[in-house]
Amino acid sequence: MDDLNKILEDNPTALKGMIAGDFLEDLLVVIVLYKTKAEESTAYISLSSSFRNSPRIPDMFIYDNSASCTPLKGDRIKYLHDPTNSGVSKAYNEASFHAGKKHKKWMLLLDQDTRVNREFFLSLQDTSEQYSQTVAFVPVMTDGKGFIS
Repeated sequence: MDDLNKILEDNPTALKGMIAGDFLEDLLVVIVLYKTKAEESTAYISLSSSFRNSPRIPDMFIYDNSASCTPLKGDRIKYLHDPTNSGVSKAYNEASFHAGKKHKKWMLLLDQDTRVNREFFLSLQDTSEQYSQTVAFVPVMTDGKGFIS
């Protein structure tokens, strides 16, 4: 611990670019699938790539609306198959219930084709610290003419 304190004294930005373990413990990443295997989805691939060299990864909740079940297993992965394709609202409600059981403060909702990177998680971490009382962060889509949604 003294070594870490010395490093931080000599280089106060040494931890810049690191995603804090407590932030990851507070986060549940939710991926909703349809007719795509989790390990082939853009969301899962980019998430895995973002944490490839990291000692910690966030917990994941994968809700699969596909007709066939292709479970993904892992210590930090909860896979739920719904062959009736109940939709995203059912998926989000199930994820919210799971997040509550795991005492998560944040849920990150991703579609199967969402792409994330490490910088996104650093930004999300900073934003969640800066606006800790905020209950939701949502994307704003614009084009050259203005607001889309």
